[in-house]
Amino acid sequence: KGEKTLLYSGMQVALTLAAGRQPELRAKQVSQLKETCEDVAEKLKPLKRLRSLILWRCQIDNECAWAIAWVLIIIPTLDLRANSKLISVACFTGLASLRTLNLAETEVTVLSPLKDLIASGILVQLERYVYGKGIAVKGCPLVHPTPEVISQGQEAMLNDFRKMPGGLSSG
Repeated sequence: KGEKTLLYSGMQVALTLAAGRQPELRAKQVSQLKETCEDVAEKLKPLKRLRSLILWRCQIDNECAWAIAWVLIIIPTLDLRANSKLISVACFTGLASLRTLNLAETEVTVLSPLKDLIASGILVQLERYVYGKGIAVKGCPLVHPTPEVISQGQEAMLNDFRKMPGGLSSG
């Protein structure tokens, strides 16, 4: 009815089109992502205006994250939970529309590339899921900022970023 399913290389994706809503792409069953990251990005191109992309446990690595971010530059919700090959968030620095990012159970260690996004009011949460605006990081082996700094709140993280070379952008 309102759902269209695309199948490629072991990844079943449901594209739900509800009346008056933007499409949401959700990975339902994943065995192994066999296509190149460029292939994935190419298939996402027609969905440039996608509002939510949920790709948990999809073997997304840094290269695929760059490809996704390059295509979906205006996406507000991105769920990459449980992608153990994802270790960097540098590719998400240009996603100005990003409001919800789930990085829980990835191998991300450093959030400083997201410092401007965090400074804009997006809260980092030591949770597995985020409802509304936020960045979920439960289960990540974070070293900067540390979970201790995150648990002290937004201002503690911003102070930590200010101490870094380059500090916070003045934008």
